[in-house]
Amino acid sequence: MSIFDKLRKSATKAVDQHGDKISRGLDKAAKSVDERTGHKHSHKIRKGVSQAKEGMQRLGDKGQGEGGPPGSTPPESGPKEPPGTGSTPPK
Repeated sequence: MSIFDKLRKSATKAVDQHGDKISRGLDKAAKSVDERTGHKHSHKIRKGVSQAKEGMQRLGDKGQGEGGPPGSTPPESGPKEPPGTGSTPPK
């Protein structure tokens, strides 16, 4: 097991146990930084917090045995029908 695998495992465990506290800390830090910069970089701060929380979510999902590679989407259940081809017969 490489050092990166060990770090990922530790981070996943921390997110699983303390994700709510980490999220509140991110929000608190973002608010403080936004105020100190005179709200000049609000958009960038919100984007950074959003990305950090998405990363936490991915780590949390992997800790629960779910999720795939970053950026992947879960498969949809059941077959999809093209629009207008529903199961109701025409009149």
